[in-house]
Amino acid sequence: MGKSSLGMQVIFYKSPEYRLAFGNAFIFFDMAGQPVGFYDYYNFDWKDFGERDLDLELKTRAVDIAGNVNGAKKLPHRIW
Repeated sequence: MGKSSLGMQVIFYKSPEYRLAFGNAFIFFDMAGQPVGFYDYYNFDWKDFGERDLDLELKTRAVDIAGNVNGAKKLPHRIW
């Protein structure tokens, strides 16, 4: 049987350190409150203008378009 953990969604759009790497992600904590896992789905999803900073939205769309042109696959990213 697996260990119990609690997942919390974290929004990185305003983070100066991580805003270019992650949008919304989940961090999992054990029952003692220690981080034990991380999950993000790399999909470069477009948002309505105003949901992200303009520069981030334009970069997200550019990477999505370039990835589609070059056959990139959208995939989950997990750290356990």
